[in-house]
Amino acid sequence: MNWKIWAGVAVVVVIALVLFGTQKSAAPEPVGTEMPVPGTDTPETAVSPSPSPVAAGSVGVDSVVDAILADATADQTLVQTEDANADLAIQDAADLNDLGAAYTGNEF
Repeated sequence: MNWKIWAGVAVVVVIALVLFGTQKSAAPEPVGTEMPVPGTDTPETAVSPSPSPVAAGSVGVDSVVDAILADATADQTLVQTEDANADLAIQDAADLNDLGAAYTGNEF
């Protein structure tokens, strides 16, 4: 009877290890967060930030402003979509409350 308890515990431990291993490997590693080992970095493997085109002066002010406006428009569209979804959820909740108020279990 003692071996049955240990077998159950072993099964639970194996399942926990498998789940932990899959969650650990499924998480994406952020790019550029590798810790450099001293003396092993070569110019080909070293992570260096790319210079911004705005800082380099290769992009005009108009294109930067257009990019900012396009990003703001995309954000505004996203907020409007989320607001519309919230309004639908509020309406659904109101409809469910109305139905709950109209329904009495004793009538059926």
